[in-house]
Amino acid sequence: TGRRMSVADADFDEQARRYEEFQRSRGNNVDIGPRLGSLLAAAGLEVREHEAVMQNVPGALLASGGPMVAARHEMLAAGVITADDARRYDAAAQRVATAPHAVLFLSQYLAVGRQPS
Repeated sequence: TGRRMSVADADFDEQARRYEEFQRSRGNNVDIGPRLGSLLAAAGLEVREHEAVMQNVPGALLASGGPMVAARHEMLAAGVITADDARRYDAAAQRVATAPHAVLFLSQYLAVGRQPS
């Protein structure tokens, strides 16, 4: 995926990896972004826009949540993570939030299509 951290934290990385595995187990394709334009074209749409943007998320914001934290209840219920894992991940987020120069670099993709004129 297009996710990279400027600081190393094994627990933070594990959380991200397990979140991606959880999403895949639910049938979600976490790697679909670069193919969005091709999928629109294959569906017969005119591709009006297709781009990627690199987001820079400061470490301090990572402690406040995000998709990985939002999915935690479902991940616990599915048995993908344990309560101990969740506590480790919270501690990792706090470590990352206070690490100097911590930044999460995250690629995001956008594609816009419309019916041909």
